[in-house]
Amino acid sequence: MLRPREKVKPALIVLDIQNVWLNEKPELKRSVDMRIDVINGAIAWFRRNKRPIIVVCHEDREKGVVPGTKGFEVYKAVAVDKTDSRITKQYPSGFGKTGLEELVRKLGCDSVVITGL
Repeated sequence: MLRPREKVKPALIVLDIQNVWLNEKPELKRSVDMRIDVINGAIAWFRRNKRPIIVVCHEDREKGVVPGTKGFEVYKAVAVDKTDSRITKQYPSGFGKTGLEELVRKLGCDSVVITGL
């Protein structure tokens, strides 16, 4: 439990906003486009406050969604940066066998905010 005036040290997780999922489902892409200002607003807040931003992307070898492919890339409208930390996952959970929890702790964070799919 937080005590009054105790500071929280959050990291932002940008989860699965990848070309492949948006290209497969036009309604999902429309939804992201309608909310892109909110997503990018969160990214801007974390960047402005010098808090970590972690981009988590799903790899699906059967579909050919692997690092280096267009489908694997984060949707161009999302304001992530090359300096943001990156995690690749093979399971639905961003925390399952990815090292995400360890990275969050290493970055000195005690909580996370998640945006994405």
